[in-house]
Amino acid sequence: MIHYIHHFIHERAHQIGVQAFDAMSDSKRLTLLLMEERSASIAIFQNVLIELAETLVSGSDGYLLDSATKYAVQRAEVGIPLHYGLERMRLMRDHLLDACRAAIKEIDVPLEDRLTYQQIEIRIYQYLDMYMKHYAEAYEERVSAMRADRADFTSGTTMQLLETAEKEIVDMVFNSTDIGLLLVDQELAIRDANDALADMFLVEKEHIITRHVELIMGQRPEQQYFHWAVRQGTPGHYVADYHGRWITFTIRPIRLGQQMWGAIAVFRNVTQSKQFEEELSKRDALAAVGQLAAGIAHEIRNPLTSVKGFIQLIRERGSVDETGAYFSVIQTEIERMEGLLNDVLVLARFRHDSHMPEHFQLAEEACGVVRLLEPEANRRGIAIYCELLAADSTVYGLKQRIRQVLLNLCKNALEAVSDNGTKVAVCVLEKDGHVVVTVEDDGPGLPPEVQSSLFTPFFTTKQDGTGLGLLTTKRIVEDHQGHIAADQSPLLGGACFTVSFPASRFKSNGQNVADS
Repeated sequence: MIHYIHHFIHERAHQIGVQAFDAMSDSKRLTLLLMEERSASIAIFQNVLIELAETLVSGSDGYLLDSATKYAVQRAEVGIPLHYGLERMRLMRDHLLDACRAAIKEIDVPLEDRLTYQQIEIRIYQYLDMYMKHYAEAYEERVSAMRADRADFTSGTTMQLLETAEKEIVDMVFNSTDIGLLLVDQELAIRDANDALADMFLVEKEHIITRHVELIMGQRPEQQYFHWAVRQGTPGHYVADYHGRWITFTIRPIRLGQQMWGAIAVFRNVTQSKQFEEELSKRDALAAVGQLAAGIAHEIRNPLTSVKGFIQLIRERGSVDETGAYFSVIQTEIERMEGLLNDVLVLARFRHDSHMPEHFQLAEEACGVVRLLEPEANRRGIAIYCELLAADSTVYGLKQRIRQVLLNLCKNALEAVSDNGTKVAVCVLEKDGHVVVTVEDDGPGLPPEVQSSLFTPFFTTKQDGTGLGLLTTKRIVEDHQGHIAADQSPLLGGACFTVSFPASRFKSNGQNVADS
């Protein structure tokens, strides 16, 4: 197990370093971004993770603590605050542990190895806590030494040095080739920009000065980033696609006393990082499909056997009246195979180019699904109804995929109550910045052994089920940064499925919520 974790950390070190660097996006990050160099910072995190991996194997923490001293001194000399560096290390630790836990869940690990992993996780905590403590001590020691050195200079010399240093820093940042800077006034007119910004947006610097910022940022309601900063005083961190490039940018309002003057923004081209993440996602999808391949082959082979057998009987008998039932079975089996293949495409995160994400009202989709299933529910003597507590709340994503989630859950509820239930309740509400949909029924509920296996591939309680429906549903929800859970219904006594998606900032007409 220790060698598996050692190899895993080496393999994921760069990705975790990127996540740790990009995770902080509060209002203080603007100044700090100007002082940090992205690739160098990510390399530091990567080196720390690799030294941690070696320490886990060898048990010797000397190199790890030496690196803590080295990087603490570098950060102190640059002026990066101590709490900022420590917070980045905590984020790195949390991303590392999340990645390790996810990897352990994906493989079939014996109980004794799971216990061993728990011990390794404790050691990771201990080593990184020791690293951060040593980092803090070395940082404070270097800061004290620099203060002592500064005390030796006369006041005039110190001021001169500071003024020179400030000018050099401003020149260095403004002339950077990978950090774009943009300054706008209270009328959202561009007052200044550097060459890196012009390169990112494929414009001439001279042509955009004094022009409205919409010239480069776009005019759509969801692109009013500077409007939110200047009109509402709201700083923010965003990621958007411009000219086929993924650009991440932080905007911070500028005030002179109590008056809003404008805003400043820092831009970075993260296209390569985005492509790296997409490549990892494709690899994960291929791995998931590979794990399912054996089961898919088995599930498709059964209906093919039925189809082949009935075709042979039709050929031998030749009577249309006698073979009518065979055609019905053949059609059913072919539809079953089609459903299996559709589920596999979703699990592989396949998306047709015509399916584009959009802002839409989740309540409207929920009501549409309920209306679609009402005839079938009435035929079975089941009452299905929808309660809207957040009718105007919107989400952002692939509408057809999310509608499929709601349809799968509602159809499952109808099938669950067919024998001994009469009600299916769908409720849409907004809670803690998420739009939540619950689907409850008064059926038999979820026994513990069923509840623990609901999202396992090919697990099903239905006679003709594929065992991929809920797994597909879970994948769609997670692809939209959502969450799905199953439990007993406190309202109706049967099963209760809850899905939540991040609430969108926009109403269905595209208007920004904060502007209304």
